[in-house]
Amino acid sequence: MEHISKFKSRNRGFTVVEVMVVAPILMLVIGVFLGVITELVSQSVVSRAQSQAVYDVQDALSRIEQDVKASSGFLSTNSMGPSNNLSSSILSPQGLNDDTTAFTGGSSVLILKMVATTTNLNDSSVRPIYSNGTFSCTDVNVIYNTTMIYNVVYFVKNGSLWRRTMMPSGYNGTWCATPYQQPSCSVGIVNANCVTEDSEILKNLDTSTTPFALNYYINANNFSALAITAGNASTLNTVQVTLITKTTIAGKNINKSATLRVSNIGYSSF
Repeated sequence: MEHISKFKSRNRGFTVVEVMVVAPILMLVIGVFLGVITELVSQSVVSRAQSQAVYDVQDALSRIEQDVKASSGFLSTNSMGPSNNLSSSILSPQGLNDDTTAFTGGSSVLILKMVATTTNLNDSSVRPIYSNGTFSCTDVNVIYNTTMIYNVVYFVKNGSLWRRTMMPSGYNGTWCATPYQQPSCSVGIVNANCVTEDSEILKNLDTSTTPFALNYYINANNFSALAITAGNASTLNTVQVTLITKTTIAGKNINKSATLRVSNIGYSSF
């Protein structure tokens, strides 16, 4: 019996007083531990969001840079036709407000004059699209015919930067070949004039400021910014693009901005 009594005494549980002393300390340790874990997770989420924001802005600028370099000039408004002359033949609903209203280039709308091609510009077999005009499509002198011009428009809508491709009327039937480029419209609008949807280039723009800012220059060595107009558009060779984004992650604001300065090569053929 004495042996059993000693065994029980050595294996007794915590007293009420001991539990009351230890419990708060344990809860405090657990609270601190959970706080540290939460902060580490929050920092990790914010860090990833910051890295993603930097990547997204740089990727958007890279896309714009490629288009500007491949363009044959900037425009103050849309040009739908074989020349740089302004035209009202914008295919509905490709225009501003999804109608036939032309976009107006300026400090927050970039309109590029582009040469339509038979395939992607990175393809070694790429060729311009020529009109069936003075020379027939099979004539070696077809290169002296007019090339098809289309427009690429970068604009802000619903807090995002969008890219729209605007093709001239008859782009897929009256020329020497069918262009690789296809007309686009707002998301959800697909018809004969809108073969595909606009590309969302960058989300989460900081609409409290001017999130897509443009300045135009005569050339890469000039730093006197000019407002683009119908009269001077053909003389402008360089554009400076600034993008600003803003988002809130884990209660913290993430603001990113970047600027690109790029010149077009001013070509009209290959």
